[in-house]
Amino acid sequence: MVMRRLLFIKEFLFIAVIILFSAGSPPAMSQDNASFENSVVKIISTSQIPDFYSPWRMKKITTQNGTGFIIEGNRIMTNAHVVADAKYIVVRKNNDPNTYTAEIEHIGHDCDLAILKVNEDNFFAGTASLEFSELPRINDTVYAYGYPIGGEKVSVTKGIVSRIDYIRYTHSGIDYHLAIQIDAAINPGNSGGPIVKDGKVVGVAFQSLMWAENSSYMIPYPVIERFLRDTVDGRYDGYIELGFYYQELENTSMREFYQLSENLSGVLITDVFMKSADNVLQKGDILLSIDGYSIANDGTIVIWNERLPLTEAAEIKLEGQSIAVKFLRGGEIFEKDLVLEKFTPAIELANSYNSQPEYLIIGGLVFVPLSREFLKTWGDKWYNTANKKLLYNFFYYITDGIYKNRPSMIVLSRRMPDPVNTYCENYEDLLVDTINGSQVSTLKDMKELVQNLDEEFLVIEFQNDVTPVVLKTETLKNVDKRIMERYNISSLEYLKEPDK
Repeated sequence: MVMRRLLFIKEFLFIAVIILFSAGSPPAMSQDNASFENSVVKIISTSQIPDFYSPWRMKKITTQNGTGFIIEGNRIMTNAHVVADAKYIVVRKNNDPNTYTAEIEHIGHDCDLAILKVNEDNFFAGTASLEFSELPRINDTVYAYGYPIGGEKVSVTKGIVSRIDYIRYTHSGIDYHLAIQIDAAINPGNSGGPIVKDGKVVGVAFQSLMWAENSSYMIPYPVIERFLRDTVDGRYDGYIELGFYYQELENTSMREFYQLSENLSGVLITDVFMKSADNVLQKGDILLSIDGYSIANDGTIVIWNERLPLTEAAEIKLEGQSIAVKFLRGGEIFEKDLVLEKFTPAIELANSYNSQPEYLIIGGLVFVPLSREFLKTWGDKWYNTANKKLLYNFFYYITDGIYKNRPSMIVLSRRMPDPVNTYCENYEDLLVDTINGSQVSTLKDMKELVQNLDEEFLVIEFQNDVTPVVLKTETLKNVDKRIMERYNISSLEYLKEPDK
């Protein structure tokens, strides 16, 4: 949910996306142990990511190992981060010297899950589809199967369920979902492996706190089940949003001010940012329950036998489904259904994968959309070191309503020195406002404005009220070939087609 997702502004927990290992004896399985281990596979993924500072280039090729397991339908489940940006994937079974080519069938970067398919039927000989089970309880013993570094055989290790929580998933960087903490040591290579209780899968290993000993996490069954249900129609659509912000009502004076009687509890609606929610709720409403779950004054509900944020009630829903809300308005209680929709802001707030960056070069000036990946070009601590104006517009793009007037944010990211742009070195990292008086919304708009320009000068104005960049239109006609040859650039643009 956006309310929870935006907490990452002040929470930069660097969680190593590696996983689960602890000492212990192999479990007694309800099915043949050998066949169970043969259903856990090693994944070798070769990937390559783009360079968002020089978006016409790719970075070096890398290879990483992970784990997966066979599920119903001769498919392999693993983590999205194991196969993100993959160019080539192979899988290997326990005690099998052969490798088999695999392909991504579905991938959910917002929940760090993926499904692979292998087109060679003989790969599945001697394997069994692993079954899922509901949430384990605190202090339950579970077993992690995987291929951690240090060996080629499947490893079986033991852990204890220590916490059921609602945390930020590191892979996307902004999404919060249900997760289960396990008393287990860190060991790379286990990512994507099954966590097993009583012979059934209760979770998928995925991340751990890099500074905390024996603190690892698994993706639990409710998140897995939702992912599988979302892919039934042949594609993964992703998580929806409730479309409103809320504030807890733990303060007695606030509850009295909003006429919340002692026998009622809930949260205050502070803003509504999606039309679907705007048709139902208003700023100042008191949300009392959601999907039948009573909301406490601290914004939590009891679900899965755990007290979790109210957004968990909507986590299991798919796009287009409804959720019942009960709310207090003007001293009267109302009950309505809210249709859940996806919220896709124009700028990429999350980490980006399997995606080529957009860019446009005009007169040796490189323009890109403002995104998390572009800000990450400032380094590991980009949230402190990147341009402050860009950081403000990125972090508060939704909460401050910037998206309402700025459907996209275009940055002059760098200058390729050339006589045509000799004085423009101080304009880097500025947000574009207008071109010859016309507001710029997308790179495509920018390209069309420049192509259709019939004026003597191209005037690019920025949001900071600095002196505009002025380029003589005639000089732009001959500069493109020179820029491409001088800086070894294969293309002056890459523009994505808008989603239909």
